[in-house]
Amino acid sequence: MKFPDAEPMTKNSLRFYWGTLYNSNKDIEWLNPAECRDVGIPLGDLRDVIIEKFNISDSESLEGAAIIFAGRCHWNKDKTKRIINIYDNERIFISLAD
Repeated sequence: MKFPDAEPMTKNSLRFYWGTLYNSNKDIEWLNPAECRDVGIPLGDLRDVIIEKFNISDSESLEGAAIIFAGRCHWNKDKTKRIINIYDNERIFISLAD
């Protein structure tokens, strides 16, 4: 994921994130960026809407997909992984790889 700036993460600040997806878990509940292994993107309540909106057939279809979305970033409780929560389904775009 590309982070918009090098400033420390400000709690609850809404920012745009973009990059290439490495993969998703089998049930398409999490997205994993290709550029960094310490970031996870949970789909949460937006899962079904995102799957339908971008015609995602299975987890393999997300490998190599481009993504840009508005979200909020925070550390997990152990401070070992950054979690980026998608803000809403209107501020997300996914371009599936061929």
